[in-house]
Amino acid sequence: MRKKKRRRGAKRSGNGFRPSDGGAEGSVQVASLFGSGGKEISDYIANMLSTEGSFQTLRLERTLKLNLRVGLLERLLLASDEGSNWIMDEQADLMIWGEMEDMGTVARLRFLSFGASADGQPGTFGMADTLDLPVPIPDGVGDIVRAATMAALLPVTSGSKKELADRMSEVMVGAQKAIEELAKSVPLDTRVTALNVVGNAFATAVRFGNKRALKGAVKIYEAADALIEAKQSPLMWALIQTHLGAILEADARLRKDPLALEAAIARYKGVADSLGRDEHGYDWALAHVRRAMVLYKMATMVPEKSTEYLKTAASAFEESLTVYDKAQMPLRWAEVMNHYGVVQMALGGHGNAEAIL
Repeated sequence: MRKKKRRRGAKRSGNGFRPSDGGAEGSVQVASLFGSGGKEISDYIANMLSTEGSFQTLRLERTLKLNLRVGLLERLLLASDEGSNWIMDEQADLMIWGEMEDMGTVARLRFLSFGASADGQPGTFGMADTLDLPVPIPDGVGDIVRAATMAALLPVTSGSKKELADRMSEVMVGAQKAIEELAKSVPLDTRVTALNVVGNAFATAVRFGNKRALKGAVKIYEAADALIEAKQSPLMWALIQTHLGAILEADARLRKDPLALEAAIARYKGVADSLGRDEHGYDWALAHVRRAMVLYKMATMVPEKSTEYLKTAASAFEESLTVYDKAQMPLRWAEVMNHYGVVQMALGGHGNAEAIL
């Protein structure tokens, strides 16, 4: 249960920012970005969001720093643990944090929610999902920031999900137009992150009942995919492929179409094949897990090939378990072992194989 106390001082910035009054649909706190100029950019973002009446905006005068002495995954996990405590202290639902990059010319926004958002669901914001904004921040990006914030907030909000989903559907139309109007001078990586988070907004809308947003999500993710190559930006490319796979899975469920699942499997397999185990082990393993989960779904949708799909799924889980070690990542290991056991149980049932069971 969340703590009841709330530090009132966190509601006001040095520039006199007052928390927005609106917001039965959730609470968002904006922490100071790490690096030169980060406080000013955070003030700007907080004031931008405070004009939105569907959620409350709080300005948190603290900076969540990344420990550069450890690997990227570990530093993000450590920051997420610390940031989650800040969110709980303020009784918020979401925190926007991040850092200044490229000599202060890029503001990298990250979105951390209270509690884990369902992994693998369409539009889920993970630790790798960022919104990179050029500094000075160009006019017209407000809807992009708002759409990203709402998409990250919606799955975890303590307020009305329906009201926030309806409002997000309005904002994300403006966000899509804003992306189209971004000047060609805006760095390619920045455009990719903008497309990714707006794609997340469309995908999240699908998840919360807006089926018409599905085509928009696919279109936006594919636009991001067209701008990026696996060799140049392997992790960002893999993130786009993963989001595409998730929305294709949603499409398959809606239409009961195994071909859409095949397309999702191809995306996940492509990630595993491109990243390689040695260079990006955790992302490589996650791609195998995602692929295995879809293969298991295929086994239920195409009974005549169920054994083939289940065997392939089991092999994919086995690959991931070479990375998700019990000693180092016990929670992830337990999760994968559970799924692996379900697949083995299904295989044993099909073949009456007592050894497998």
